[in-house]
Amino acid sequence: MRVGGWMVMALGVASCDRATVSTQADAAVAAPSSAVATWANEAITDDEVREAVGRLPIALRDRYDTPEGRRDFIDALISQRLLRNEAQRLNLHTRPDIQKQVRELEERLTTRALLDEAEKNLGPVSEAELKTYFERHADEFRSPLRVRITRVLATGPKNAATKKRAEAVRAKLLKTRDIAAIARTGDGPERLRDGDLGWISAASDDETTAAMNLPAVGSVSEVIPVPTGFSVLVATGREEPRVPPFEEVRGQINARVVSGRQRQAFDKLVTDLRAKANVKINAGAMP
Repeated sequence: MRVGGWMVMALGVASCDRATVSTQADAAVAAPSSAVATWANEAITDDEVREAVGRLPIALRDRYDTPEGRRDFIDALISQRLLRNEAQRLNLHTRPDIQKQVRELEERLTTRALLDEAEKNLGPVSEAELKTYFERHADEFRSPLRVRITRVLATGPKNAATKKRAEAVRAKLLKTRDIAAIARTGDGPERLRDGDLGWISAASDDETTAAMNLPAVGSVSEVIPVPTGFSVLVATGREEPRVPPFEEVRGQINARVVSGRQRQAFDKLVTDLRAKANVKINAGAMP
């Protein structure tokens, strides 16, 4: 029997709210043909298997698609039930630390349910509300200037000879359209990618500052001193700053608005409850 620990743990988490395996009384009610596994006085039905699969994280459900996966899953259900039975036989569920965790879980779940009820009273988010938010916060969605850079690096001591090599490369770049061919003659590891350094959107040193200052695609930088020698940059792509259209960021806006409404619902609920309870804090008694 091959029962992965990941599956037993997944079932343990997924079944916190309801047992996934039937007792003898449940098995007696189910048709005999629906029992996919039996042992001692218990059974697992096909309905229970389907229900347990439905509670698994989506990423794990694909493992159940094969006959071997289904067998492993049923084995894991059995193991999960046997482990729970043994824990109950040893009365581990009565331990103070376990009971404390149960109370804390119940508190979190009921508090979450209370907040969910408060959020329902807010109603759905309207299209007008989303568009108003976008109009007021458009700059927050603005993408920065991005420049794609090809680099040709001449490594060596920072002397006239190394700089002269870099200047010769720059002269070639100014005259040719085959930038990639020249970039492959460079000394840096990017030569294996035709000199491509990818997109840059912020300046952090002299080299990236020079990159961000290249005015247009095809622009060639001056020779730039770098820690390993000298480099020459070419702008091979450029994206100007832009505010995307509303539809392009609608999902992000909806998430922000919903989050804001949730905070409002929470704040209002807590404020009302504190007012009703007449909360007072004795600052003098604080530790």
